Amino acid sequence: MTFRIETAARGRSTIFILSGRIETDAIAELRRLLERQTDYQNIVLDLKDVSLVDRNAMGFLAHFLKNGKTNETYIQMKGTDGVMKLVLGFALISAFCLALLAAAPDEKSPKPQYDAKGNLLRTADYRDWEFLSAGYGMNYTSAPGSHDLFTNVFVQRWAYEEFLKIGKWPEQSMFVIDERDAQSKGSINKKGHFQTDLTGLAVEFKDSARNPRKWAYYGFEPNAKSAETMPKDICWSCHEQHPAVEHTFVQFYPTLQPVAKNFGTYNEAREKLEEVK
Repeated sequence: MTFRIETAARGRSTIFILSGRIETDAIAELRRLLERQTDYQNIVLDLKDVSLVDRNAMGFLAHFLKNGKTNETYIQMKGTDGVMKLVLGFALISAFCLALLAAAPDEKSPKPQYDAKGNLLRTADYRDWEFLSAGYGMNYTSAPGSHDLFTNVFVQRWAYEEFLKIGKWPEQSMFVIDERDAQSKGSINKKGHFQTDLTGLAVEFKDSARNPRKWAYYGFEPNAKSAETMPKDICWSCHEQHPAVEHTFVQFYPTLQPVAKNFGTYNEAREKLEEVK
């Protein structure tokens, strides 16, 4: 049975008599009708002749049942026990789910995981995190190094959003530097370089409870599933001496520089050319 809407007026109330199957494509029409009713104090949705309500339409009806009004017009519903129980049940389930989400506002995901030896386990979905910046052939010393690599920096989205609010990194912040080979000749490319195979991951992690020096660093081989903490003199010392914000090189993250400067957490001296000892 196709969906139909009939209207009737009774005093300061307008009645929408709904019949047939209420499916997703009917929501827009129903919403427009409800929002146009500014001349009436009350709206009644009569669902007695409704034969089926799909999930999206159920959510739409449950929203109005829960809130009880649109604009300044109050909404009531009446119908068969079966339909009303479905709509009410959907509203209760939605409210319950929202309550569960609100009950854990401090939940930070993803969190670092460790094996039985205390080594950091590799994070599988880091490329779904917030992308901060990329570099090519970067080297913090003038000494000759290995061949040039691309470095792509990712951080958890919740940590990124917290940084936007306070200008510094919260506990449990984790950075993954995705290191990839560079190639210049391939396909239609005639100049410049593009990224190819993964050569390793470098991870920076802030955890004052676990690490006496607050920040810890890890290096993963391309296929490694875990990594132990790097010695202090490999990465920690450099990040201790040259960070723009805490232990991180925000001087290389152009979208975060103005945020940190606004909060007064940015060390502008780190933008000056200096030699890493």
